Order: sequence, then structure tokens, then C-alpha cells
Amino acid sequence: MDWSHTAQADPARGPVHPHPNRRQGERTGVHQGAFLSFYSFSGIAQTSVKGGLTATAFRHHDSRLGDPNLHTHLVVSNKVQDFQGNWKTIDGKLLHRSAVAVSEHYNTRIQAYLEEHGVEFEARTVNGSKQPVMEIASIPRELNTLFSKRSTGIRSSLTELRQAYEEQHGHSPDQAALIKLAQAATLDTRPDKEAPKTLAEQAQAWRQEAATLFTEKDLKRITGTRSRTFRPATAEIDIDATARQIVAAVSDKRSTWTAQNVMAEVNRWAREYAVEHGPVPALHGGWPAAHRTVPATGVHLLGQSAPELYP
Repeated sequence: MDWSHTAQADPARGPVHPHPNRRQGERTGVHQGAFLSFYSFSGIAQTSVKGGLTATAFRHHDSRLGDPNLHTHLVVSNKVQDFQGNWKTIDGKLLHRSAVAVSEHYNTRIQAYLEEHGVEFEARTVNGSKQPVMEIASIPRELNTLFSKRSTGIRSSLTELRQAYEEQHGHSPDQAALIKLAQAATLDTRPDKEAPKTLAEQAQAWRQEAATLFTEKDLKRITGTRSRTFRPATAEIDIDATARQIVAAVSDKRSTWTAQNVMAEVNRWAREYAVEHGPVPALHGGWPAAHRTVPATGVHLLGQSAPELYP
């Protein structure tokens, strides 16, 4: 049995070619933040994982509707070794609980790679969300909308499902019900896969579609914009102040939260910070920086042992 996780870049990023080290960075993040194994015959206890894990990554460039949508499917074997060399089964609940944090880590690594190559990002509010999304600054919102047909279909279906829910129950759905409705909307609007195309064929089709809104001169400017300014890594960061800011942001969103929630917020903070101040060096090595964040606030959740940390 294998576990599958999909990490997805923002649609505005379009077709890019991340260095293999960025994909390796995602796998490292999964290993450091998401794995424990069960031990004992009844699976009532957990132990840490020794060494690495077995996984393979598949990179896709488009959505089910053919829009540019860079994402990576990471398929992980559910067998790992404990520190005694025995083969155990991965704690699947923890893996799924880490999905958002892994995706945020993936986006952070891709943004850092593109910024190293002169691509500039900016924070944008999308669909009224309180959480800003980092998007390539040179790409107009109209182009994002053109290539967001999958999202548009899901939102339309979700609106219909919410209305039906309110008519049936007499009140608006709570957060748990809303998540289930969103999942249903995603499945209801999911089309069958089309015949595979090469990246060159996809890029040509995308450019032709984009030409319905923009001239060839505009498209060259949009896709060719690069900054020639060297951006050194940030020299000094006030760890205590940053840690408090991150924990405050998590606390504002949740009444209770976990290490994975903090890891996700650390990556969101790092992407926004990098736009104004340059790359955050501590995060270039993966997730350990997130583990160093919270103790500075006096909240010691992340200092606990693995079985206590991930009940």
C-alpha cells in the first residue's frame, strides 16, 4: 500500500522547471515533519522513523481542464524502519494531517527558486480570502482568471451545494460541513483525464489561449520580465519577534493548533518576507527552522518527544 500526496503551486506560476533539489526539498520536508510508525501488534504506540523513506515523485504541468497548473504527486511507501531495524507501518493519520504544511513548504521552495532566477512575486487577495496568495507580479489577474477554469467550476458547484444544504437544514453549514461540501464540489466537477500531451504542445496551446486576451508583445513582456538585481539572503531576523508573530497568526485562525499548523504558517510568513527582504536562509534547508520557532515564544509544544507531539 502507498500513500499519495499532491503538492500544488499557485496557478499564476505557470509552467516552470524547478531544479530537482526543490523536489528533494519537498521529500525532505515530508520526512522531517510527517512520519512516525506504529509498533506493537495492536498499533497502540508510535516510534520515530530511522533513516529515510521510499517515495517517487510525478510532476504534472496542467489541471484536469488543461490549464497550466504545476503540481507534484508524491507516492510514499507505507513501510519504514524503526531504530531497531524492524519494518513498521507509517502512521497514516499524521501523514494526512501534514498535507497543508507539506504543500506550503513546496510553494516556498518553488518561489525561492524562481526568485533566484529573477522572477518577482507579490501578495494578492484571491476570491475574498483573508490569506494572501503569493503570485508572479508580472502576470495580470485577467490571465490568472483565464487559466482557472477548474477553480471557477468548483466554486460554482459549491455555491449550489451550500444553497441546497441551507434549504434542507435551515441554517448555514459549519466549518466541518463546509469542508465536506467543498470536497463534494471538487469530485462532482472533476472531468476525465484527456489524452497526454507534451509540455511543448501544452505551452503552445496555452499561448494561443492567452492570445485571446493579450497581444504577442504583451505576452513577451509578461513571460520575459526578470529582475537583474541580486537578492542576498536576509542577514538578520529577529527570531523572538517573528516567532510571536507566527504563533499569533496561527492562534488567530485556530483555537487549538499543532506543529503542522505552525510549520505551514512559517512557510507563508517566509514567502511574504522574502518579497521585501530577500530569502530566509534558515528555511533553505527545510523544516527544522519551524521547530526552532515556537520555543522563542514560551510555547514548548515543539520541544516534546515525537510520540507526545503527534498523539
